[in-house]
Amino acid sequence: MKPADSAAFAAILHQLGELFSCEISIGKAQMYFRVLERFTIGQIQRAANTLAEGKFFPFPLPADFIEAIEGSSDDRSEGAWSLLITALSRYSGNASLLVEDDGAFVQALERTFGSWISCADSIGSLERSDPMFANQRKHFIASYRIALKEALALEKPVHLVGRYEAENRLHISQWVRGELLPQTVAVLRGHSWQEARAGIDPHSGRLLMPQKPNLKLLEGGGNVA
Repeated sequence: MKPADSAAFAAILHQLGELFSCEISIGKAQMYFRVLERFTIGQIQRAANTLAEGKFFPFPLPADFIEAIEGSSDDRSEGAWSLLITALSRYSGNASLLVEDDGAFVQALERTFGSWISCADSIGSLERSDPMFANQRKHFIASYRIALKEALALEKPVHLVGRYEAENRLHISQWVRGELLPQTVAVLRGHSWQEARAGIDPHSGRLLMPQKPNLKLLEGGGNVA
């Protein structure tokens, strides 16, 4: 949603509030908007229509709107794990990640593995039949479900450092500027992996993540959630 949709969004909440006999304060409406702003106003309206047929006390939570739009927490958790495995198979922890709109994915990854590089080190080379792989999958999915309940909205994209960038930062003093070629970044947006190019800060080796990257949809990188 865009700021211009705030009035229509507030009207939708007000209508639901009347249905559930719940008063919607300005502060509550603003909080809901922040959490749900990654969706279109059309998606919010369709979700409200679905929620109007349910039983909620005293009022549907942001997580209820998200589930109505994206599916159950079980479906989304399994989809998030599939996204992680896709990233591992493509990048093996080498490329850095930029997660634009899934705070639960970031929380689950960090709670389970600590970092993107540690994730690759931990399970990147394991067979799917390995008990450790199954255990980490279980931990990640449980962490993702908990994060969904917290309904964390990202205020800005989260940058997860990969091995190549970590090496850049460690050895940047030994490089010359002519060698600092842009690197591939995997961007998680709308439940799919896409690619962008990021320059390198010549002083720190940190990738200079574009604010609005020009994205290339990866082959087979459609919605897997």
